Formats: sequence, structure tokens, C-alpha cells
Amino acid sequence: MIPLHREPPPEALNPYKPLAAMLHRGPGPHGLSDLAARTGLPRLELRGHLAAMTKAGLCTATPGMPGYYELAMPAPADDASWLVHALPGTPDTHADPLRELHRSTGQPVLLHSHILLPTALRLCVDFQADEAPDFLQQMATHPNAAGRLKQAHLDADAPGLVIRAHLDTFQPATAELQRVRTHGYAVTAAPLPGWSLLSVPVHRPPEDLGLLEYARPPIAGALSLVVRTPDLDAHHLPWLTALHHGSRSLSHTMQPTPAATRPVLRAA
Repeated sequence: MIPLHREPPPEALNPYKPLAAMLHRGPGPHGLSDLAARTGLPRLELRGHLAAMTKAGLCTATPGMPGYYELAMPAPADDASWLVHALPGTPDTHADPLRELHRSTGQPVLLHSHILLPTALRLCVDFQADEAPDFLQQMATHPNAAGRLKQAHLDADAPGLVIRAHLDTFQPATAELQRVRTHGYAVTAAPLPGWSLLSVPVHRPPEDLGLLEYARPPIAGALSLVVRTPDLDAHHLPWLTALHHGSRSLSHTMQPTPAATRPVLRAA
């Protein structure tokens, strides 16, 4: 029998060491000097990983404290032994395909990445809804729905389901996930009453955030339209075609280049 090759755990890989250090230390600002000491990484390499974490929405630069960073989400564990996945590229990279999808469909567009920590989450990293004033108005009156569109468990709705269906490089665990993977999309109710989510996977591009060749799934995230439920049947096929085109565009254009983050979807 050929022995199985044991890959190093995520926390042993340099890109995960800053996250592990911040999770272990807990909430609050973390200085570069302290993180460098805790991770053993050169400051230049450490800055690169922190920039990638910032783009992924895992941390933010502490306002008024140059050289300090803090977690952008509650620390759910004291280690980084669970994989963290994020969409490579920059908000500028994402913007053109999202704007084109929004313009061609007239529907709000959401781009989700995912984090696999003790609680597997999907996170909104970009969105386009400038030409959907009715959606924006309803979002302003339903802040809880805005929060759930921004962040939710992978099993909560369509974007999480298409991500989960592609996490396993072999056969998905359930019949529902198998159907999602076979059909290439998922549709569920949205957190906003009267609206639905239509989502397709965004597959991993040839390069990512600089992680080593670790046993990574082929999925990078999910691309979704938020549509009025009564309109779904009449426009399902053209919307799905536009989503798949947008997903291919994102997969081809995402490249890991430094840039500041763009604000993500926020509750009013």
C-alpha cells in the first residue's frame, strides 16, 4: 500500500501564522513587532500576509495606530487549525465584472468569500446595487437582513450552499449538495422578505493569496443575484446565464495584488 502524504496543518503555513497569533492573543490591537515575535516571520513578509488578511475581511488596520491590526470578526477559537479561504484580488479587480452583471440584469449583486473556522461562514466581500433603489430602501428598513446577507453560516442559504457543495473535491456529503454541484447553482429565500438568492460558484483562479500548495478545494467563493421572488421563474434562465458569465470573468481576473479594501455590505 502506498502511504498517504500528510500535509502540514494550516497553522504551520506562514500565511496562517498571523491569524493564529491574533486568535490566540484575543481581541484588541496587535502591533507588528509583537506579531513578528509571535510568528517568527520577517516584517516584510508579515505585512504581506496582513494585507491579504485585510483584503479577505479577517482583520483591519487599527484607526489612529499605525502598524497595528485587529480582528474584524469575533475570535471563535484559540488557534488557526481550520482552513481560511478568501477570494484573491482586489476590490478594483472585482468591480468591473460585478458592475457588468448588475448592469445587464438590473439586480443587486453580491460576492461572497468563505472562512472555515470552528463555525464555517460565508462573508460578503463586495456588492453592487446602485441601480436597485428599491432593494437599498428595503435593506435600510431591515438591518437584520443586511447583517445576514453580509455574514451567515454556509448552510443558511444559496451562496453558502454552492460554496459547501464544492469544498469537497470528491462527492458532496448530502443529496442536496450533490444536486447543487451537478446543476451548478442554488436558489433559496433571501433574508429580506419577498426576495430570493440565486447563486453560482466562483472557482479558484490559477493563483491565490500566496498560500503553499496545500490540499485546497477548487472553490473560491459565490456570486449571487438578489431578486424579487415573483420574478424568479420568468427570468431564471437569463439571470443564471449572466451569473455564470460573471463567475468566469471573476475567476480569470482575480490576481493577488496589493490594494486597500472597499467597504462591504453593512446593516443600516
